[in-house]
Amino acid sequence: MWRNLAKFAVLIFITSLWQACVSSGRDFPSRTDWIQKERTKRDDVALVLGKPYAVGNSGGTLTWTYAYYKYSPFLKSYYKELRFYWSDDNAVKNYTFTSSFPEDLRAATAKNSR
Repeated sequence: MWRNLAKFAVLIFITSLWQACVSSGRDFPSRTDWIQKERTKRDDVALVLGKPYAVGNSGGTLTWTYAYYKYSPFLKSYYKELRFYWSDDNAVKNYTFTSSFPEDLRAATAKNSR
């Protein structure tokens, strides 16, 4: 009986490892239609998305990055990043959104096929 219980426990452990995933960052909405260049301010972004995952500098321009990474040792890993480039008056100078999540890929494909 103990042998069967040990086998069952090992099976449960292996199954949980197989499905295990680790995430980093905080998930955020993939929509970007609310962002307007030169109009949306840093405070607006912070209100909607919270604190950035990372801050940086690109050629003298302050950047904020919102990121969510979902890693899995046995399944496909996914990520998405939303990066803001700020002007001197704290408005969005430019931004980029990148994602490998299936729902974002489907949405981009549907949008581009119209």
